[in-house]
Amino acid sequence: DMHMGSYGYGPKPEVFTPEILKALGNRLAEAEKAADTWQTKERLKPVREAYDWAATQVARLTSAPENAEKGGKSIYPCFRRAGDIAVDGKLDDEAWKCFPAATGFTTPTKYLPAILRQTEFRMAWDDENLYLAVKCQEPDIANMKIAEGDQYFSDSIEMFLAPAKGNPTTYYRFAVACSGSYSGPTCYIGSMYNPQKAEPVPCKTAAGKGDGFWAVEAAIPFKALGGAPKPGSAWYGNVCRNVRVAGGLAENCTTWSK
Repeated sequence: DMHMGSYGYGPKPEVFTPEILKALGNRLAEAEKAADTWQTKERLKPVREAYDWAATQVARLTSAPENAEKGGKSIYPCFRRAGDIAVDGKLDDEAWKCFPAATGFTTPTKYLPAILRQTEFRMAWDDENLYLAVKCQEPDIANMKIAEGDQYFSDSIEMFLAPAKGNPTTYYRFAVACSGSYSGPTCYIGSMYNPQKAEPVPCKTAAGKGDGFWAVEAAIPFKALGGAPKPGSAWYGNVCRNVRVAGGLAENCTTWSK
């Protein structure tokens, strides 16, 4: 199986101290107890999930001195698909149910978990393509932004992949907006100021919307990523979300790995 991982940092233990976590947990428990409508209870569910994730990550990072100092790995086990994937933005293919969901997206500076707009993704592969499915919580679906030009300026998802570390590292950026439009994969060497020119390789993408969420699916040919990986190999990467809807400033950029 192919694995995607990144040497990264979880929530900072000096920010999420046991005392702070306990206080947050107590306030959350009080809010859950006081919730008297199903709407409030539903809104508190992602808060509970984010809190539990943060508490787990702090425990992981402080479990050993080396982890507390430099953090650990975020690893996603990417399995070969066992069924058809339609790439229609619905995320309802039976094949997706076989693969683990990665979530716990946080802000990139203070490592705060996204509360109102959490994100989860799944990945799979076959001989030809890498498949990506992303589900984004969004309380204001009607006012999401779709901008012209780079998908970065829309409500969107970006994926960064590096088949290997190097000096400098060669990596690929793939972006897909909530409308389903996409750009890339674009190859960079060292930094985003050094893009490499190449013939574009068509990808297949689709987007969908549901009650309080939007989603995208993509099939990305491995020939657009420098070639297919060998089973058991590890690629470095990250999945990021850009929030452009008004009122989403606090969570305007969140990432899976740190």
